[in-house]
Amino acid sequence: MTEHITDYDALSAEMYDILSEAHWQQRQPSFTETLRQMNAPSGNWLNIGTGTGLELSMIAKTIPDIHLFAIEPSAAMRVGLMTRLMMQPEIQHRVTVIADSFQDADLPSSFSAATVCGCIGFFDETDRAALWQRLARNICHDGAILVDTMMVDHPQRVETMKVGSKQIGQQTYEVYLQGEPGSQTMMHWTMTYKVIRNHQVQREFKIERDWRAFGIGQVIDEAAREGFSGEIIPSSPVPTAILRYSS
Repeated sequence: MTEHITDYDALSAEMYDILSEAHWQQRQPSFTETLRQMNAPSGNWLNIGTGTGLELSMIAKTIPDIHLFAIEPSAAMRVGLMTRLMMQPEIQHRVTVIADSFQDADLPSSFSAATVCGCIGFFDETDRAALWQRLARNICHDGAILVDTMMVDHPQRVETMKVGSKQIGQQTYEVYLQGEPGSQTMMHWTMTYKVIRNHQVQREFKIERDWRAFGIGQVIDEAAREGFSGEIIPSSPVPTAILRYSS
């Protein structure tokens, strides 16, 4: 298959888990409890924006008797995902990796649940409308969707802060985040990655990404147009909601 995807993650994928590991460790208790709270039937589950599979592994270990469709358009991220799956033979038969965007993915005609974590800000308004339309059309009775947003719900300046650090061998890997308003609706994020040995920076590179900044309330309102009702999860360290189809 010929891919025509601009892979923004090609550089950052090497250090992606250094950033995301701490996030998911902090979030794991609330996340796994929320998965159970979804009370969705067994069957097909969609994991939209799988990345390297940290979230997917938690889902697979928490909810038995489901088949996960791991939707990840980034080839670089899929390297990490496939490596994780090769190291976890107990879940390999329960995961199908889809190398495409959600908009273009060939997916089952029906599914029991979906998770949309850490990626909704990459969807523009048209893509979000198409997302909720497709999910509403194919979700089964009693199905549920788990969705989250960033803590930053409107464009604003975010001072540079260290968001990840890991000692591996003789080197320390550090990740820094800084944000600026990109427009009335957009955040412009700059990620700085450093590799340090003997107090000297051996490598340094930056990745810039745009992210649509809005809150979980807007997500619920947009999904409601397609018949979903939303329940905010107060125990989550990031804004999170469960959506259920009610039409």
